[in-house]
Amino acid sequence: MGCLSENFSRKAGPSMYKWLLRSLTLGMLAFIWGHSLMNASASASESETVLHWTLSLGSFLPGLAYLNIYTIRKLAHLTEFALLGLLLRLTGGTFQPPRGPRWAFFCGALAAALDETLQLLSPGRSTQVSDVLLDSLGVLAAILFYKLLQRLKGLAARRKTHDN
Repeated sequence: MGCLSENFSRKAGPSMYKWLLRSLTLGMLAFIWGHSLMNASASASESETVLHWTLSLGSFLPGLAYLNIYTIRKLAHLTEFALLGLLLRLTGGTFQPPRGPRWAFFCGALAAALDETLQLLSPGRSTQVSDVLLDSLGVLAAILFYKLLQRLKGLAARRKTHDN
């Protein structure tokens, strides 16, 4: 991630990189919150479509036959918020002074709480504290993944310097 961001910012300019990341982050929030504003039947229909598509991959990936709507919905929560967490972590570096992992986690957890609150506005939908926790876990997992990538990048750079 660091290499990609550094190469992109050098070629296209830091200002474009900053606005691209911020736009992607806002787009991800719009995607997440847009799904929360869907009524219960539209949301269930979309989940069923994803489940059927995923089950069609069963011949390629063992174990998919055990998936159900509940699992698909929870995996969707985790995945959406992991992507948001990664975007927040990357976007945090575009501010002056840069915002770190705590800022990214706080913003992601706040977005998760707002996401569940938005569902109260949708007919037939309810909120669950467990979803806020799952969403926050997705954000945290992405932040830790980013930190791992940064550490591996640092180790590789030190090894390269040491080998030369």
